Amino acid sequence: MRSGEIQSRGKRRSGHIPIPAKPAPDISKRAEANSLGQIKAFGQKNLFLFIVALIVIVLGHISLGMGSITFAPVCLMLGYCILVPLAIII
Repeated sequence: MRSGEIQSRGKRRSGHIPIPAKPAPDISKRAEANSLGQIKAFGQKNLFLFIVALIVIVLGHISLGMGSITFAPVCLMLGYCILVPLAIII
């Protein structure tokens, strides 16, 4: 038998193709990289968008405190409903 062949025991069923076992993934490298802090949850784009969202939200709250009824809701909706989810998704 050659090294790449799989030995089957007993009768062969029609249409049955033996599937070779896959080697286990090497988790130790990923765990080591994660413990060293090399794997980041968010990239540079995500952090930039999140900071922009925070600035827009703060501007919205400040303008809301000053009595704005048009600029504040636009800033708050833009920050909370568009920029923050966008920062998480991208």
